[in-house]
Amino acid sequence: MPPPPRALTIAAATGNDAALQAAFDADPSHLSELDPAIGGSALHVAAAKDRRGAVAWLLAKGADATVADAEGATPLMRATEDRLWGVCGQLAATVDSALATARGPGGPPALHNALLVGDKATALFLLREVGASAAATDAEGASALHCAATSGLLDDDDELARALLGGGGGAALDAADSAGATPLICAVLAGREGTVKGLLAAGASRAATDLSGQTAAEHAAEGAFDATGKRILALFD
Repeated sequence: MPPPPRALTIAAATGNDAALQAAFDADPSHLSELDPAIGGSALHVAAAKDRRGAVAWLLAKGADATVADAEGATPLMRATEDRLWGVCGQLAATVDSALATARGPGGPPALHNALLVGDKATALFLLREVGASAAATDAEGASALHCAATSGLLDDDDELARALLGGGGGAALDAADSAGATPLICAVLAGREGTVKGLLAAGASRAATDLSGQTAAEHAAEGAFDATGKRILALFD
């Protein structure tokens, strides 16, 4: 058998419970240690390989989900980068709000990723159970509300909108990203009719402009070349 923690990471990659147990029994102190060969722990490997059984086994044994790999990423960050939402849910239950909100080295926070791919259940879990901040921004200055507006998850969904906007950690309705775009402008550019309607009803600013100097209505006018675009433009009348 390879020496631990290598034995643990190999077992985690295959999802073999018997091999995990054997490696653990050989030396439990290596449970959360980084494997020098790959720069990650067994939990990082299990998460990246979508080995949910191995993730559950390692967590039950006390594996530390807050340990960062050689690039500074936690297992949760890796799982969200790869959009492994089942594993993300397992790991999110073990970390605090700061880790759920932190940016990964290769992408945005877990909450942003969940919203961008349209995973409402994971987004609500991160907001309500883990305490992820909707106001935190990604590398482009976008808040969770920007991401939800772009993905269309806010279309006719008051529950998610309340979760994103509510409380001291809520996202600002008219916050601008690095391009100067507000969530309303993002929704218009993405053609999200229901989201545009909901943001306007919530009081989103019609006067806000992005770095191009255009308002949401002006962007809507530019995009009014099909039925959806025309309906979005009509919302600004």
